[in-house]
Amino acid sequence: MAEQLGTTERERQLREQARRTASARRLLAVVPIALMVVFTTLWAIPSTRELATGRNEANPVELLTFGFMLVAAVLSWRLAARMWRLGHPRLVVIVFFILGLGAAIVALDEVGWGRVFVTMLEDGVTAQGNEPGAVNFTGLRNRTEFFRFGFAVIGIGGVFIDRWRQLRLFAVPKSLLPWLIVIGLESGIDVIGDVVRFSGEVQDFFVRSSELIEMMIAMVAVLYVYFKIRDLWWRIP
Repeated sequence: MAEQLGTTERERQLREQARRTASARRLLAVVPIALMVVFTTLWAIPSTRELATGRNEANPVELLTFGFMLVAAVLSWRLAARMWRLGHPRLVVIVFFILGLGAAIVALDEVGWGRVFVTMLEDGVTAQGNEPGAVNFTGLRNRTEFFRFGFAVIGIGGVFIDRWRQLRLFAVPKSLLPWLIVIGLESGIDVIGDVVRFSGEVQDFFVRSSELIEMMIAMVAVLYVYFKIRDLWWRIP
């Protein structure tokens, strides 16, 4: 009897855990849509438009992007070190280390003292007189919508790579798919704007919303590494 009661209690706990997990996933899926709705509402009302990220470089959205990217960098490096200690293949360690390095670079570029380094690189490229078409940071900075769109495409593709056993460790959780779709839609329309001329109002919307999308990318980076830590922290190769 005691064993049956213990089994029943365990089943109840598992059902409760599954219910909480499902609720958390539904909430996670709603967040990116809610962020875009709030942003669009603020932008649509002239008196609150400046609250929609604003145009100054130290707006709260940009500072949050810096914070999220910094957290993603630290978590990625911790996971890379953990995978190294557990004896996972070097490719796994390298991928998460590079992910952390990329997040750290983006974080630095979101704050003034980090831009000093980027500006020095840009000035150096300009001083060398590189011809048009050569890789230079100034040109890339003016085309960040392509990077945002590329992030969404790669992320959506990453959701489906769990079908291949060799790539399963890097698969993107399906719960992040709504985030990636929102990022991809906004960035994709922004990319189209490089070919089709939008009105001033529409252009202003995408200029301002790009800051929000960058913050959402930073949040996705944190969530992705968090899910990877939860899945891989104790996994022995």
